[in-house]
Amino acid sequence: MNRFALPLAAAIVLSALSIVTAFAESAVVKAGDLEITHAWTRATLPGQPVAAGYMTFENKGSEPDHLLSASSNASPMTEVHNMAMEDDIMKMAELNDGLEIPAGGKVELTPG
Repeated sequence: MNRFALPLAAAIVLSALSIVTAFAESAVVKAGDLEITHAWTRATLPGQPVAAGYMTFENKGSEPDHLLSASSNASPMTEVHNMAMEDDIMKMAELNDGLEIPAGGKVELTPG
């Protein structure tokens, strides 16, 4: 799969999250060798400026792929980032080189 199809697939899934989160658990989006499943997001409080979306990417192909970007109808800005604890402080960092989905592997974007 080329590096341009995955951002499109992620945008489709994230747009679907903003429309119908109740059915996301059973939704499967396919983009070439990738399957995107278990997409969901938590409701936010009114005025809350930040939300998160979660999903599972499974690469059924023989070559790695990369999630380079994402977009959503629900937000003017969407980032792909990593969260890690450093000295008892949760830190977030945007993944500038994208998120690799290894060949034959699975990557789960989960809370925490």
